[in-house]
Order: sequence, then C-alpha cells, then structure tokens
Amino acid sequence: MPIPLELAFRGIEGSDSMRQRIEEQVARLEPWEDVIIGCRVVVELAHRHGHKSIVEIHVEVSVQGDILFAKRDTQLPEPANQRGFYATVGETFDAMLRQLKEYKAKRRREVKVHEGGGYGRILRLDRQHEHGFIETPDGINLFFHRAVVTDDEYERLTEGAEVTYRIAEAEGTYGPQAAMVKLRPTEAKAGG
Repeated sequence: MPIPLELAFRGIEGSDSMRQRIEEQVARLEPWEDVIIGCRVVVELAHRHGHKSIVEIHVEVSVQGDILFAKRDTQLPEPANQRGFYATVGETFDAMLRQLKEYKAKRRREVKVHEGGGYGRILRLDRQHEHGFIETPDGINLFFHRAVVTDDEYERLTEGAEVTYRIAEAEGTYGPQAAMVKLRPTEAKAGG
C-alpha cells in the first residue's frame, strides 16, 4: 500500500520530473509502512543570489508516537561539480531511511526495557484531544490518554512534569502506550 504523501512547492514551481523523483523516493520507505502514518515533503526556495537559488528539501515522516525530520539543500541552476536537485532528494531520503532504521531498532529494544514501567517526563500535552506523550529516560515517547491518569490529576499535568507510568500490554495507534500515569509525589505537591 502506498505511503500517504503530502507534497508542496514553496516559492518554486515544481516540474513533473521533480514530483516523479520525490514519489520514487517515498516508495523507498515502503518497507517501513507498518510504522509510517504519513509523509510530507516540502521543496522550498530558501535564498536567491542573483540568478542562482538555494532550494531546501524538507522530509517529515509521521510514525507511531513521533515525527522524524530530514533536510538538505542544493543550488539551482546547478553549478558544475556540485550535486543536483535529484541527487539531493536522494540524500535527504537516505537520511530519513537511517532515522527509520534507528526508530524501529529503538522500538524493538523499548519493549524489553520498559516492560513494567518507571519514571518519565511529560513531553507534550494536547488538551483539546485529552492525550499526551511521556518521554522515558531512554528517550522513548510513550502515548497516554486522559483516562489512564490517576486521581483526576490530568488537569494538573504540565509539560516537563515528572510522572510514574505503567506500560500497556498492547500498542496503540501511536505506538507504545501507558496503562497508568501518576504525577510523582513532589510534582503533585508543587502543582497543588
């Protein structure tokens, strides 16, 4: 199944061959489609120097529980002996592939390391959708919903607050998730 792609050109007119090259590179990500939610590519005019332009290629891949970024730039028209647009697109996706490999390896280790639970910090909160992410000491982003926060403490949670958590047995849409989240005692007193 193709990976959902959002492609935008800013300050530069994209050609059919540019679009085709980007779509070919997105297809290289398909071995990781089990963790990829979507891919966004922006080709943007960054600077103009006389008749030459610096173009940036941004690749953003949404994965379960995180967003991965890669960025490279190139000069148009292409000067002699410098990499061109198509090579730069390939380099940007090479960087993204390395990140996806690291992400998947980290997820495999995380299941073993965090079987019970532990301490972490609130990384992000989305009050509108009543959920957030905990960053574990190993740098894993753990999803949680308001429903798993104990003692009606959800409203007292802030980004950066220390919490204890217990890992759910099954992963959710956003990857690993918490079955229980509780403010650490020092945070609960400070917030109250």
